[in-house]
Amino acid sequence: MNLKFFSVYVLVIIFVFFVGFLLINKNNISKNNFDIKNTNYIKIGGEIKKVDLALTPTEQESGPSLKNSLKDNEGMPFIKNNFDIKNTNYIKIGGEIIKVDLALTPTEQENGLSLRDSLKDDEGMLFIFDKSDKYPFWMKDMSFPIDIIWIGEDFHIVYIKKNALPESYPEIFYPQKNSKYVLEVNSQFSEKKNLKEGDKVEFLP
Repeated sequence: MNLKFFSVYVLVIIFVFFVGFLLINKNNISKNNFDIKNTNYIKIGGEIKKVDLALTPTEQESGPSLKNSLKDNEGMPFIKNNFDIKNTNYIKIGGEIIKVDLALTPTEQENGLSLRDSLKDDEGMLFIFDKSDKYPFWMKDMSFPIDIIWIGEDFHIVYIKKNALPESYPEIFYPQKNSKYVLEVNSQFSEKKNLKEGDKVEFLP
């Protein structure tokens, strides 16, 4: 075989191999870039099912219970994610999304909203406790009236103290049932949104 022809032949082989390598890796990269949280269909047992996703703690706790039924080709996968409840920035309650400041430490929980002069209508403060209990609240050093909403570990409202007034101090308010979260919002919010015990609350990142 002519040496020049052989050299060209080798170069062509190397080029083809290189192009093939790039194409294979391109496909792999594309697959790796797929976000599982964008899943719309699942193939299982040889059958393709359309799925609604349960991503947030509230969605996973509810599951398909909010649907009247599932079709044979439908399902709901529960996708575990790394959302930490203590990273909550928003709460969906009464059909409205409000931005929340978190009270996590004993000092933050003791102060609450007492260091603030007011709240916007779409703002609140969320108290997150380590365990469920009947947590008492009062209006010490508060400057404006609020609604206090106790929320159970299952993200259902367990009690609402409407229109708690600063002058009510030292009266103490607490629920009859255990709660793990407490939300403080502007007075009249619960009334305007027709909130009641048993309503679901959704925590959002």
